[in-house]
Amino acid sequence: MIKVHVLQVSATLPEGVARLRRYVAAGRTGGEDWQSVKKAGTGDIAVWYEAGSQVYTAWGWVSGPSMHIGPGEPFGPYRSPVAGLQWLPARVDREAVREASGFKGGHQGPQTVPDEKAVGFLVAVGLLPR
Repeated sequence: MIKVHVLQVSATLPEGVARLRRYVAAGRTGGEDWQSVKKAGTGDIAVWYEAGSQVYTAWGWVSGPSMHIGPGEPFGPYRSPVAGLQWLPARVDREAVREASGFKGGHQGPQTVPDEKAVGFLVAVGLLPR
């Protein structure tokens, strides 16, 4: 079953936002990939959340298995490559997504949307029709 993962970029770190813009322009993450969840699998959907701005901004699909890079990394121990990377049809407020889908997020860093909330989440961020 395809999973939906929320990946994060910090609006307060200009280099992270600039890196996401470069990756969207290229249509994929670069050689360093992006912080991800341990169980991200090829074909899963990745949606970027911009912490600090409280909006969802971009999406793509995981194009390879999650890789363990070690516990000493500053942004978590797992990375995944993402392809088909593009902006969402519109920036979507986190609270609007919460209300529409029931997905609260709940903590900093990458996370997986529970299966029972995934369709509502994808509709709320504009990736599925209402």
